[in-house]
Amino acid sequence: MVFSFFQIKGQSMEPLLKEGDFVCASGLPYFFCSPREEELVVCAHPVDRKMLVKRIVSRKNSRYWVEGVNANESTDSREFGWLEKKQIKGKVLFVVNAQERGSGE
Repeated sequence: MVFSFFQIKGQSMEPLLKEGDFVCASGLPYFFCSPREEELVVCAHPVDRKMLVKRIVSRKNSRYWVEGVNANESTDSREFGWLEKKQIKGKVLFVVNAQERGSGE
């Protein structure tokens, strides 16, 4: 993925990201270096391939433990385990907040 926008659905990243917000992500940074702890990433769910936005909590070799900010509402590594590097699709570069987009001010 060069650059892609994803809309946040659900509450797994609240209060950092709210439902309706958009994130812009790119896979380009990971051609030059590996994903690091604390980065926000877009990753593929290992079973249904649904795209998720999560934070990298831990790294072991080229496997990654990802979690949502809101643990009670998050589908993440606590459910599906470690992700392989190939499942990390891109680094979140910036966020467009839904409230700011619609405010008209």
